[in-house]
Formats: sequence, structure tokens, C-alpha cells
Amino acid sequence: MADKSAKWITTLRDGIQSECGSGWMVRGVGNGLVQRVQLTVRFDDGSRSSIILGPRAKSDPDFVPWVGASSGWILKMSREIAQQMK
Repeated sequence: MADKSAKWITTLRDGIQSECGSGWMVRGVGNGLVQRVQLTVRFDDGSRSSIILGPRAKSDPDFVPWVGASSGWILKMSREIAQQMK
């Protein structure tokens, strides 16, 4: 059985789907405790497109990790990307 997601992850995913649509997904990618943030959208034809949000290098001072403190920024960026795609 898979581990249950942390509450902040469930809340973030619910917020993204509520504001952007049911085809929007978010997850942490990478190794270790500090992961990057990947945003994916599934289109009506079944194809998908993904992006890593923020700087990719953990050494960058603006790096956005996959942690609860980043959830507000992640939701804001998801909303902005969804609006641009409309």
C-alpha cells in the first residue's frame, strides 16, 4: 500500500485542481529530502506537458523546494501558467 501524502500536499493538489482544472498535477522530483517541483498538465487528447518550477539548481538562492512552505508560491505559479494557457 502506498504511503498517504502529507496534508500540505493533498491541500496543494486540491487547490491546483480547483483553480486550474482536473488535468493539472504537481509532485516533487529528485533524490533526497529537498526535491524540485514538477507541474504537469494532461490535455484532452491524453498528451502531457511538464515543467520544473523555479531554478533547477539547489545551489541557486531562489531554488523552490518541494516542502510545505513553498505551497503558496507553487499554487500561485500554477494559477498564472493556467491563465496564460487559456
